Amino acid sequence: MKPCFFLVFLLLLVFLVPSCSKERKVLKRMHGNWTITQYTFQNFNSFKYVYPSQGSFFFEDCSNDYCAYAISVSYEVGSISFQKNESGTYDLDNDAEHYTLLRNNLDGSISNLDECRIVFINKDQMSTQIKDEFGIHHFVLEK
Repeated sequence: MKPCFFLVFLLLLVFLVPSCSKERKVLKRMHGNWTITQYTFQNFNSFKYVYPSQGSFFFEDCSNDYCAYAISVSYEVGSISFQKNESGTYDLDNDAEHYTLLRNNLDGSISNLDECRIVFINKDQMSTQIKDEFGIHHFVLEK
């Protein structure tokens, strides 16, 4: 019985330890100020729009379940300029790929955006998608 228990414990250790370290690694890479280099929006009819844009993302160093984030982006549609500012908290899922944003709305309510995904991340670049009530926002970011 002891060899069987030891084998099960060893297998759990082998699978759980790398997943924890992967999550910590992604959180460490997410932390900081990011510059938006590209903004693409896809509506629910699958029309994609690439907007000339500029702005920033900020992810707080995360040691708790939920940590602060802020997004500030300005973009142009034709000759009209738009500004989007939002803030709230974020939580990285255990798979270290998906995350949830709890967005603070102007009316005091909070929107739960639970279909966010990190497409790619390294120490200098990140590609992320955020799905909200309007469609999918895809951002390419650099530190």
